[in-house]
Amino acid sequence: MRTVTARWKGLLRTGDGLGIINSAICIVHCLAMPLLIAAGAGFFEHPSVSWVFIVLAFLAVRSAIRSNRNAPVAMVLGIGWGLFAFALALEGVDERLELLAYAGSAILIIGHILNWLDLRP
Repeated sequence: MRTVTARWKGLLRTGDGLGIINSAICIVHCLAMPLLIAAGAGFFEHPSVSWVFIVLAFLAVRSAIRSNRNAPVAMVLGIGWGLFAFALALEGVDERLELLAYAGSAILIIGHILNWLDLRP
């Protein structure tokens, strides 16, 4: 049986690890934007930052799905990524979509944790 430390170190080498970290950083980034802009770090608001998060999330979901053939979790990850990508891509059109991006990111975190633990929703 693997130790807890070994299990966590193993997570960092997987698509699930990338997904959890990417989604968590994205949520922190979005919540901290007002402070970052006030501090003069407005470049974090550039649209390319959102696209980096979208692409990293896609790569993490693809890797996680390939490594574990859990269909229900794959559906959760796909729905989470779809909401996340849709909301971030159209965030400039309506700021309320930011809430949908938070929801998508949270769903991605949950899906990656379920996939990593090999649990079925």
